[in-house]
Amino acid sequence: MTDGREEMPLREATPAPTPDVTLAGAISAGDLERLVSIIRGLPRGEVARTASRLPLDLQARMLELLGPDEAARVLGLFEDEQAAEIIERLPADDAAAIIGELPSNDGADLLSELDAQHAETILRVMDPATAAGVRTLATYEPHVAGGLMITEVLAYDEGTTVGDVVADLRAHADTYADFSIQYIYVVEPTRELGGGLKLRDLLLGRP
Repeated sequence: MTDGREEMPLREATPAPTPDVTLAGAISAGDLERLVSIIRGLPRGEVARTASRLPLDLQARMLELLGPDEAARVLGLFEDEQAAEIIERLPADDAAAIIGELPSNDGADLLSELDAQHAETILRVMDPATAAGVRTLATYEPHVAGGLMITEVLAYDEGTTVGDVVADLRAHADTYADFSIQYIYVVEPTRELGGGLKLRDLLLGRP
């Protein structure tokens, strides 16, 4: 028996949007805060996989929104061929800024995936010193010794204290973690090399 009241039909639960749909929405809306939150909420191994489901133009827009530093971190999660396809859709200035934030060996590997003319266009608008390092590494095959090297070094003015160096290392730990750094170099006011010190000695030596 019923009490005479009309039974309401049950509503089916609406499935939650998949990560790629959520990511696409944030990019299309230009919502940087939401975009960063979504990326950081994904397991590291899922970031490139999720983003790769989006159209390439949307992936390129994602990098533009993130800015060079964060975009380089995300781009570093892609295979070189995939990363190159995205870079090809960016203006040369934006591509140069992002590649300039990558470790030099990764930047060289990425540029080697582009056609020579496009790569040269990007190199011309990069910081000259960074471009020179990338050009040097680009002459090596990716998996031989030269191609596995990096050209970044850590150099500080001669008046920099040990405490300042340690503070800088901690502040930029995520970036420096990509570098095989064993020495800290000191430069004089003339920008000439004044000496060097093993990083281990600096960190473990007495104040």
